[in-house]
Formats: sequence, C-alpha cells, structure tokens
Amino acid sequence: METNAVYPTLGNWVMATYHLPVSEIGAYEIYSVKDRKGLEFRTAAQAPPTIVVSCPRARLQWREDASATDNFVVGSDGHASICQRIDRDQDSGPTSDGLIQAVVEGYEPIEMTVVRLVNGHREVINLDGIQPQSIDDQTTPGEDLDSDQLKSVEKWSRYKTRTSAYTLSDTFLRPGEYVYKLESFRDAANHSVKMTDMNANGIFDGDEGKATPYMARIAVHRRPGVRWAEALLNAELPLRLSEDRARKSSYALPLSLLGVGPWTVNYVIVNGADVSQESKSFAKAVGAVIDANQPGVYHLVSVSDKHCVGQAEKTNVTLAHAPKPTANISATPITAHECGGEIGALIDLELTGRPPFAVHYRERNLRFPNSRAVTRVVRSQQRRHLFKVMPELAGTYEFEFFQLEDDNYPSGLPISSTIKQEIHAQPSAKIDTLSGRVPTRACMGEELELPVRLKGQGPWELVYNVVYENRRTAKTVTGITDESFTIQLGMFEQAGEYTVELAQVKDGNQCARDLLDVSTVINVREGGPRVSFQCPDNGVRVLDGEQAQIPIYVAGEFPVEVRYHKIGDASEQVYRATIRRKSQHSSSQVDSVAAYGPGEYELVSASDICAGTIDPQGARCTVHVEPKPSVWFATDHLHRDGEEQNPGIWRLHESCEGAALQSAFELGLSGSGPWKLEYRVDFWTATNARSGVPAFVDRTATHTLVALQSSTLKPECCEPGLYRYTLLSVSDERYQRPQRLLAAHEAVALGAGVTVVEHVITKSPWAELRAYSPDGKPLDTSSRGSFRRRAPSIRHCLAPGQSRSDGDAQTWAKLHEHLPVFRIEFEESGQAPFQAWVEVFPASGPSEVVHLSDIPGYSQPITLPDHVASQIGRYHMRL
Repeated sequence: METNAVYPTLGNWVMATYHLPVSEIGAYEIYSVKDRKGLEFRTAAQAPPTIVVSCPRARLQWREDASATDNFVVGSDGHASICQRIDRDQDSGPTSDGLIQAVVEGYEPIEMTVVRLVNGHREVINLDGIQPQSIDDQTTPGEDLDSDQLKSVEKWSRYKTRTSAYTLSDTFLRPGEYVYKLESFRDAANHSVKMTDMNANGIFDGDEGKATPYMARIAVHRRPGVRWAEALLNAELPLRLSEDRARKSSYALPLSLLGVGPWTVNYVIVNGADVSQESKSFAKAVGAVIDANQPGVYHLVSVSDKHCVGQAEKTNVTLAHAPKPTANISATPITAHECGGEIGALIDLELTGRPPFAVHYRERNLRFPNSRAVTRVVRSQQRRHLFKVMPELAGTYEFEFFQLEDDNYPSGLPISSTIKQEIHAQPSAKIDTLSGRVPTRACMGEELELPVRLKGQGPWELVYNVVYENRRTAKTVTGITDESFTIQLGMFEQAGEYTVELAQVKDGNQCARDLLDVSTVINVREGGPRVSFQCPDNGVRVLDGEQAQIPIYVAGEFPVEVRYHKIGDASEQVYRATIRRKSQHSSSQVDSVAAYGPGEYELVSASDICAGTIDPQGARCTVHVEPKPSVWFATDHLHRDGEEQNPGIWRLHESCEGAALQSAFELGLSGSGPWKLEYRVDFWTATNARSGVPAFVDRTATHTLVALQSSTLKPECCEPGLYRYTLLSVSDERYQRPQRLLAAHEAVALGAGVTVVEHVITKSPWAELRAYSPDGKPLDTSSRGSFRRRAPSIRHCLAPGQSRSDGDAQTWAKLHEHLPVFRIEFEESGQAPFQAWVEVFPASGPSEVVHLSDIPGYSQPITLPDHVASQIGRYHMRL
C-alpha cells in the first residue's frame, strides 16, 4: 500500500520535522520525498521500516469444544461448574485438555500473567514467550501481486496481528471454587497492558456477579458418597429374617450420605443366581434407610446428588432366613438296685437352631389322675443337652414336651414328644429354707433349731453331722412320721463356724439314700456389736431448723440396731436407728444417727443378732442449736420527738441540706461475722403533706452492705425530707440464708432491738434581695439572676451640695423618704426566725456588712448606713 502526504512550505532552507499520519497497522518505509517543483529528495540509504502494530488484547473464555464429562456446565451468568475429578494413574494418560482458554491478539510472542485462586489460595501462572497453538489467519498472498509487493508482504507478515488461543489445563482434583483472572499481558514490541491500571469498575466482576472477559469462575463440586451406617456395620452379621413376632421380618438398613441433596442410591441384591438392580431417592441425609425384607447380599453401587455422581463404599450387608429349630428327644431309665427299681430317667435332647435353647415340658404323675401337671423349662447353650428327672414320689410319670425356643424364634414353636417312665422314688431330705427359720448366725448360749422337709414313705430315719474345727459329730434321729420336722440343735458353747450336714435318710421300706451337699453354715459369736458416740468436744452444733446428725462408732456385724433417747424428755421416747454396712472390707465404721431437737442424748442399747455393749465414755452427746444472727440500731445517740405516751420513732439529729453529716446510725450485731445486711430506705420529700405515711411514700430503695463487729450505717445526705431506715434481713457465716427481721420501734429483748429509725434533712433557707420604689413598686433587682446576667442598677439623684450634716436632720428625713426600699424576702419553706447578712461596698474602699438577726417573718426591710444614700458614688449590694 502506498501513502502520499503534502506539507506546507517553510520558505527558506531549514531543518524541519514532519509527522506522517497513519491509520493502518503495517510496516512503513519512505519511498520518495519531492518538493513542489517535483525535485526528489535524497533519502537515507538502508533506512529501516517503521512498524505499526495493533495493541495487544486478551480475554478468557470457556472452550467451546470442551467435553461435557464430569457434568461440566456453563451457566447463564458465565460461570461454570464441574464435578470433582477422580485421580487416575499416570499410565492412564491426562485427565483433560483443560476447560478454559486465554485468547490473545497481537504481535507475537506474547507474555501473559494469569492469577488462579483455588479456595482463596493465590497462584500466579506466567506464560512467557508462548507460541500460538491456533492461528486464525493462515492465508497465502494472492497470485496477482508483483515481486516488490510480495517482498513487502513477506516483510510485514512477521509483524502481523494474530489471534491465538492458549488452553489452561487443570485437574480439578480438589473441590471448591476456582477463579481465573487475567492480570496482565505484553506483546513482542513491549506493549504492556495491566488490568489493574485500567481503572474500570467491574473489570473482574460483572454486574450482579456475572463473568467478564477478564475473569472466569468454576465451582468444583465434591462428589457424593454413600456407605452403610457405622451402627449397621457394628451389628452382628448376617442379619436374620425370622417369622417370629418377637424378631424382625424386615430391616431398615441405615445409610450415611455425603453431598448435597437430593440423593439417588443405586444398589444390587444378590441372592444366589438372582441379581436385582434397585435404586432409592432421598431428600434428606438424616434418616436415610433402605428397606430390606428379602434375603441376599446387599451391595451399594453408586450414588448421585444434586450436582454429581459418586461411588459407594465397597462393604456389603447380608440378610439370611433364620431356619426353624428342631428337637430329637430320647430317654434312658436310672436304676438303683438297693431300692428295687427305676428311680428316674436321663433325658437326651438333640437340638438344631441358634442357641440359647429353651425346651418346655409338662410332668404328670399318672398315679394321681386328678392332679395338675407341672410345667418345667430346660435351658441350654449347647445343641445337645442331658438332664435327669428324679421325682420324689413313686408312680408312672409322663413327660410331655410341647414347645421349643431358640434365639431366632424366642416366642417358641410347637413340638410333640412324650416319654413315660415308671418311678420307684428314693427317700429325700432337705433343709426347709422356705420356712424362713434356718439360722445362719447365732450367739453363744442360744437355743437353735433347724427345719427340714422329708420325702418318700415314712417313717424316716435321719442322720446329720455337726462339724466344728475339723471335728465331725454324727447324730441320728429316728421315728420321724411328719414330712416337716425340726432338728433341735441345742446351744453352742463356743464361738466359731459350725456346719450342719444332712448325711443320710432312710424310709419305711428301709431304702437308704446318702445325701450330698445338703448343709448350712452357722456363725456363732461370742458377743454383740460395740457402739459409742463420737461427740465433738463442744457437742454437735446445728443451725436452727436443720436436723442434727450425731456421729456414732459401730463395730460388729451389720446391720446393727441402735436405741437412744433424750435425757430429760418428758415423753421418754426411745429412738431407733439401723446402721448398715458401708464397706465390705471393714467390720467397723463411723456413721451417724438423727437428733430430734437440741438436748443431751444417751445410748440405751445396741444389737445385731446379739446384744451389744456401749462404751461408757461415749454414751452421751449434746446437741446445740447455733443462735441466729441479728442486727439492730443502737439508740444511744438517737432521740424521739413525740410525747412520753407516744414517743414516736427513734431519730438521728436533724441535718441541714448540703451540710456534711457529722454522725451515723450505729449498728448492734450478734452472730458470727461478717454479716450481710439488707435494709430499705423510704423517703418523703419536704413538701409532702403526708410525710411519714407509708401509703404516700415518694421513693423506696433497697440496699445491701457487709458489716463487721463494729459498724455504722451512713444516712442519706442530699435531698431534704424524711428518711426512714428499716432493717429487713441479716445473714452471717453460719446462716448463709438471710434471716428476716421484724419491723420494731422498741427493743423487745436482747438481740431483738430497734429495726426502724428516721432521719430528717431540713431544707436550706433561700432568700432574694429585692428593691421597691417609695410608692411600693417593685424594681427588678432579683438576686436570682446575679449569675445569669448583669445586675441592674438603681439610680438616685442628689442636688448639688446636698449632704447630711449636723443640724439638718429634718431635711435629711425628707430626703430619705424618696430613697428606694430594700427588702430580704424568704421562701416559706424555711423556718423562722431567720438571719441574714447584706454586704454593701463602694466601687473603691472597704465594704460593710449589715447583719439582721431574729427575723420573725418572710420579708424584712434593710436599713442601710446613712452615708450610702448621702454620698455620691456607686455602691454594690450582695445578699
């Protein structure tokens, strides 16, 4: 392209500089320069061309050919979202070619700076001297150009503006927010553009948060997850499906979901060769369960939430049908040749199912057809169980097995199996524990009996042994005809452990039976428990209203019963207390018994199974009640205003308003300090006509203070009026709960003194200095305004040469009649008589003070010194 430009002449030969305007990009060379006469200038040889390139431009954009895998979506606001990518092995190749491109236009190579923010963490990506990955113009020069033009095109082609796209790859393995910002770029001609220097609002953030060409944001959503809940995995597996009403025929398999709802969970149920594909949706993660009512292995396959698809944790849950239990029952007779015949049966149970088992059967003696069958239960943890039945009565027995239970069917399943057996019963004897008279502890010298019960054909002969200190003594009792029999053991003369064993029993048919493990142990003690009060030196002290506990030492066999009484009690009531063992490793302990009011208590007796002894040194203990705290006003420095018949309330001496208080209320205190006091202050103003009447009180306030042994209560000191102080409650170190006080104007007893006092603060007198004309017209000289404005002046004229001297008193009296009248006027809230001082001082010279005393009323004229009105000058007056 050829460009021509014409410039104006300069006239004479000069060195001049001209600017050649250009509007197109390209390589510019000076081809020729001519003057107006057509003469051609000589140009510099080998002058380099001037290159004009376009300013570089750049923008960020999402790849149009980006794959939609991993739920990559670009929203209407220009921002994108994608699911968190799964990390693959390096051998599997790259995850993606990238989703975002930096598109640049300009003179290459171009340097770019891109800032990447990943969850707030800033990273700078420098693309230095990168070559284009795609070029928008790959055209070749036209064939109609001559050789010079082709050379020019080839020279310019290296500076030509190119549009290139650079893909920024990212793995997106971390969930969160990824933000890309184009910060700066520079072309090969060193033309730099910094986005932060453009001073454009919204350069990185568009209107309403939309994307801009210089910023792109992508939200990487965490993939959801699903697994069986921890409680399910900790349960005993497999889960058993049972038809029993006490067991489950279906299960709610709890899930643990991760992600953003709603979710859809895909799972598979494998039952042998049957495979069932299932899915279930959930709006909330809390309470998400899969309902399972068929056997099989439950596999979690996958899960999807609002944004992404995720994998499930590879754990399985198995449900299995519980088989019904069965029983195979057989019996073998038990014989005893010395008694002639079968004495019982050995029953063998072969069981299938899940332990523990319970087998129910009915036992009936056919010898007594009208008797009721006895139902018994045999329990076993094993699948084979043997047990003996040896009835105590002879006859034909029928054992009917009718129900079988196991862990899967606890409600039981019916079975039917019957065994019959002829029984020739042996005699038996056992200690009759049901009577409640079997001795286990005894005292020396105590007569003892042992109840026994006998079975079989009477009369019976019973042999028993008494074992003491490895010595065994056998004794025989014959001719026993009653099934209930009592062995007279007699008295044991020595302390220790005795064992009584039933050794052998023989019935009326002379069938003898040795008895095994039929015995009882009797502990014989030499004496009973030892008790004593553990009384403190000053006795037991307790607060009023609380029950005292007297400490007591007890040694012996527990429980121990203690009896005690209060000395001097008119009712002569005896109290009982049972002391039980606190520690299994000690035979003695310190406990306590309740005291019922103050007084001296004495132990009467103590016993366990034997009578005990009482320590004379600890037989008595005294209980004291701590006195309650009290507070009152001392009246030594108080007075009353009333008459003797109605003296009124104690008062502190009156105080003037604003004056420093010289005294306070002295407090009397009893108890254990420090004390915490609560008191009320009722206030009536000085203008209240119903002062002192509670219903017309102006102000009430409640205060607290902490007092020591010698304390005072400081009265209020500011506003004039009547103050009434009432003590409400007091507490001390022992009585932490406040004790209420009665309002008392008089001391009733020691520790119950005056709790209501008063104090009067009188209002300070207030007055004004006023001026009146001789005819009584007020002049504005109020002293109220002396601090707010300049005091007014009152003018009085004297004729020239007019003054008071000896002999002209009559003339001066006439003059005095025309002088202003000054008065002191008091507020009626004050109390007469009043006193007042008026200071009169000239503009120069000493001042004078006029003192007026015993002013009876609320208005008082002032008589000024004669020279004040008779001499010319300026005087000031101040009340």
